[in-house]
Amino acid sequence: MKTKGILSPYKAHCESLEEARKSDKVICLVPSGDGKLYEVRKLEQGEFIAPAKKASEFQVVKAGFTPALPLIPMALIGQITAFFRSFMRENEENEALALIYWDKVEQRFFAYVPPQVVSTGDVEADLRDCPYDDDTRYIRYADLHSHNSMEAFFSPKDDQDEQGTGLYLVMGQVNRFFPELRARFSCNGSFVEIDPGAIIEGLTQPFPEEWSGHVKRRKDRGQAKPIRRPTGTYGHTPSSRRWSHEVSHRCRQACDAGNWRDRRARRPPPLPDAARIEPARTVYPLRRGPGGSEKPYPTEFCARRPGAEQGQGVS
Repeated sequence: MKTKGILSPYKAHCESLEEARKSDKVICLVPSGDGKLYEVRKLEQGEFIAPAKKASEFQVVKAGFTPALPLIPMALIGQITAFFRSFMRENEENEALALIYWDKVEQRFFAYVPPQVVSTGDVEADLRDCPYDDDTRYIRYADLHSHNSMEAFFSPKDDQDEQGTGLYLVMGQVNRFFPELRARFSCNGSFVEIDPGAIIEGLTQPFPEEWSGHVKRRKDRGQAKPIRRPTGTYGHTPSSRRWSHEVSHRCRQACDAGNWRDRRARRPPPLPDAARIEPARTVYPLRRGPGGSEKPYPTEFCARRPGAEQGQGVS
């Protein structure tokens, strides 16, 4: 039985194509400079080289970031947000950049704003002569720039500027109460987007356990219905019967006012008299109309209710 992670007798791992050709194994796995793994098969027909579709001998690796430092405090993100909003004026919106460092001695995060020239869609920062370039004490942990009132996204210009291995964040819709935030890291120019919560403190805070005791869960039966009901006069919640009566009464008032004309406008035009064939008129049970009179009427009531010409309503 073949065990995962152990090569078969006819397979070999080779560091180069030349080593694979010298090997006596039929199948050789060779890494390539394009970042792919190739499979070399040497048969009597010749030499076959193709990208490896499946290499069960290797462990499955997923892209991601595992922080070695604590989460960035939300208070620090709030300070940077206020700094970004200071460039959001009534007639002008500019981007800005802030760098987040970790102090190895004081064991804390802090922000540094380098000299920069900003505009509506670009930031040109001068990172020379930075006072925190001392690698023995400081770690440049993340770069955070704003997109003013635009959505948070990484532009092609960001791809050019963020080639170095590290963490990068962009904040959009800064004018809103809760701005939009996106995060990613670059590993030698290869970008992988991550959850901002992996490196920044969230809004979640501990709450009293008694709150949960006030909530009861129920199993939905079919389509979920809203629990909250509309509020009636003076803030009182009307009963379902009264609410149904009010809605029905308002619909009748809208019908009397002629607000159903758009419904009749979509009907086809009537046929000429020569082509019209009158069907037998159906007599419906007597119904009480306005003023206590009784007379039959067809179901075309939905277009115009009887008695509307006199502007009377039904209570």
